[in-house]
Amino acid sequence: MSADPLASQAAGLRRKLCLMMFLQIFIWGAWFELGFDYIPALKFTGWQNALIFGAFNIGALVALLFSTQFADRKFAAEKFLGASHLIGGAAILGLFFLQVPVGTGVGEVSSARIIGRGPTITSGVAEGPNGATVVVENVVASGPGDKTDWSPEEKAKLAAYVAATPKEREDKKLGDGFGPATKFWAVFDRELQEYNAASDAERKDKKLKDPRFAVTFVVTENKPQTLAGDAKAPLAPFGLFFGLMLLHCVFYVPTVSITNSIAFANLKDPAHEFGPVRVWGTIGWIVASWPFIFILVNWAKVPALGEVGFVNWLGAVFGTSKEGLEASSAQRYIFLVSGLASFALAAISPTLPHTPPKPATGDDSFATLKAARLLKHPFVAVLFLVTFIDAAVHQSFFYWTASFLKTDVGIPANWVPPVMKIGQIAEILTMLVLGYVLKRLGWRATMVIGVLGHAARFAVFAFYPEPWAAVTVNIVHGICYAFFFATVYIFVDEFFPKDVRSSAQGLFNVLILGVGPFVANLICGQLGVIYKVGDQLQYSAIFQYSMAAGAVGAILLLLFFHPPSEAVKEPPVKTPEEKAPPVA
Repeated sequence: MSADPLASQAAGLRRKLCLMMFLQIFIWGAWFELGFDYIPALKFTGWQNALIFGAFNIGALVALLFSTQFADRKFAAEKFLGASHLIGGAAILGLFFLQVPVGTGVGEVSSARIIGRGPTITSGVAEGPNGATVVVENVVASGPGDKTDWSPEEKAKLAAYVAATPKEREDKKLGDGFGPATKFWAVFDRELQEYNAASDAERKDKKLKDPRFAVTFVVTENKPQTLAGDAKAPLAPFGLFFGLMLLHCVFYVPTVSITNSIAFANLKDPAHEFGPVRVWGTIGWIVASWPFIFILVNWAKVPALGEVGFVNWLGAVFGTSKEGLEASSAQRYIFLVSGLASFALAAISPTLPHTPPKPATGDDSFATLKAARLLKHPFVAVLFLVTFIDAAVHQSFFYWTASFLKTDVGIPANWVPPVMKIGQIAEILTMLVLGYVLKRLGWRATMVIGVLGHAARFAVFAFYPEPWAAVTVNIVHGICYAFFFATVYIFVDEFFPKDVRSSAQGLFNVLILGVGPFVANLICGQLGVIYKVGDQLQYSAIFQYSMAAGAVGAILLLLFFHPPSEAVKEPPVKTPEEKAPPVA
């Protein structure tokens, strides 16, 4: 008995749509998380990092304005998808080639471990290969109060500052009058002396840390037995890097909604069939981390397979990660992997089902304004504000976590992406019970749990950064997403008038993918400057900001979010003039 040709055709269609979703989100997941660790390592300034990361948020605004008002109406969706990924893929692939090469020649990037202060107060000295002396400028920042000639009274005050605990220094303002570089080197010398004088047992008992630190720098001079460099020099051209990132995001972000449109237009029963297709996007995000388990392995330290056997060899592979400059340079492969996936999706786009342009309707041009008018309802305004706050907090997770897990928690570089993907695995499971939770707890309680999940995670990061806790708490990431963001989308579909639901979803998307993350990038960039000592970030202090913001969002929901029992009903509009904004 032959198979039903219609059933076979439907199964083939679903496979194409699943592959489309897998690649669509794989492209994003390949670079997004590790990008927040790699891009700051290129030594751009805080505002430059904010602009680079903000390119994705600009793409979200383009998606709202361009794809819904122009692309959907002028181009077949599968053709727009293919062209967008061809251009966006070429742009992000270009980022792979921009970092300056690693080496010790002038203009190349190298690394060294600082063992003491250099000839200037902002420079450090390190030991290079073959006993060469390395002098690196700008390893610490200077400011008012930095100098090298001190009176006896000032020296005594500085000695008191060094001898005090960090809390005493802060409470008694013992550092007043001294510049940041002066205080840094004074504490560095004291800690290095104490560390060198202690035995291994004493270091463990007293939890002493070696204050010597690694820096990367661009080589400015290479002479026999002497190497000089600048730790502040950028490792890639900012203008070109930002331009390519912006070009990629402007073409990539609109395709997120385009792939949804292709799926909805070609599934017979989208309400029941879209979920199983869309979950392949989440799987794509998770799988995107797998190549880096192997790309970031320090293969030079892995024994030959024939020497140790397969099991021991595999253990060495999984347990041996690149570090320092080696790891940072290898992370640029995020752009290569993402670019190749973009080309793969561009290649299969012509095989996707034809999805013709959607004709414009009379009310389309006013739908966004009509949706915005619903902000006059207090519960909608509160939800809009909390969505902005939670989107910013959510972005701060991506901004900091990869570097935090690697440097402070001690997760090997090649295992950082899989650890961060734990949240997406939890998201799949949480989505299965979301309907039950909403029915039992209601809208407000479910959303409060979602926002509080962010606060709980950052509390663990700030106050208990033990490896098992910092890894396990990432489970709440999936809960945060499902219980707040997914719930918001469902809420909008339930409570907003049918003729503006799509535009209302777009407005909330601007907050979730655009404005909220963009503001978070700016704030995080400044926090990174304020709480940076040498090459080290004070993550405990930084994470308390995200924790507090999450708590504020939850309190606002708890006190002021009171949705009605029925959907919002707007009075009919008789003339277009009623939809227009008021004249100033």
